[in-house]
Amino acid sequence: MAAYLDERAGKGAEPESLCRYRESIAKIHQMLDLKDPTQAELDTPKTGTLMLPLR
Repeated sequence: MAAYLDERAGKGAEPESLCRYRESIAKIHQMLDLKDPTQAELDTPKTGTLMLPLR
């Protein structure tokens, strides 16, 4: 999850777009009754550890 969002941000995605991507991924996983990867703590070399809350 973090790698995907980091890649999108590196390609110029705005913060609002990153939130929409994350929310879409969460919704798809919910619809398919899969574990939501957006609820996990993110840890990347560039961002460090952070939590991305849903709006």
